[in-house]
Amino acid sequence: MLRLVEDADQQEVAAAIDIPAELKRRKERLEGIKRAKEALEAQAAERFEQEQQQHEARMQQRELREEATGKKIPGPKPKPPELKPPHETDQVNLTDEEAASCRTGEVLSSATTSRSPSATTAA
Repeated sequence: MLRLVEDADQQEVAAAIDIPAELKRRKERLEGIKRAKEALEAQAAERFEQEQQQHEARMQQRELREEATGKKIPGPKPKPPELKPPHETDQVNLTDEEAASCRTGEVLSSATTSRSPSATTAA
């Protein structure tokens, strides 16, 4: 009797899984993860480029100030930025690539401007 129940359980599981569809879903998921990883790395590279430009601007300002005053600016020179991996807080939406991330630090205007009528009439 126990063997019959186990056999029935195995048949139900095998029938419930559509192996080709499951393989396709997993392959699409891995491709999405790969695209997300590339997007995060592109964001990190873009951040590095911005930091590099800011560093070069600081160094030019420093040189101009030294030339104008004729004195060397005390203290260590600013260090150039390093190419770093993506931040832990960087995010990419796997399901909707054009959707904005929730963790941007910005407050949506509709969330701050829409109030219930009772909130506006309360004194």
